[in-house]
Amino acid sequence: MSKPPTPQAISALLRKAGFNRSRRLQSGGTMSRSTGYVVLKSYADDGRVIVRHNRWSLLPNDAADDAALARYREAITAAGYEVECVRRDLIVTAKENGDA
Repeated sequence: MSKPPTPQAISALLRKAGFNRSRRLQSGGTMSRSTGYVVLKSYADDGRVIVRHNRWSLLPNDAADDAALARYREAITAAGYEVECVRRDLIVTAKENGDA
């Protein structure tokens, strides 16, 4: 296998590809998040990284979310990682040797 992904590396990759990271915003005592990507370490601590798309709006827009995830996926796979879509998460793993 190639080197396992880290949240920091995937976040840097998406930033360099021109995507905005979702940030915490505080307004009048309430917290929200800006629109953009969110990168997390897998809860199972198994060498996987989770990428999500966060939208500021409370109104559902599945097509926009799916389009954003597709753009993230394209950038991540171009960098040599395996990406699987599970529900509304991208699961990033190292590519098997010989597949690169």
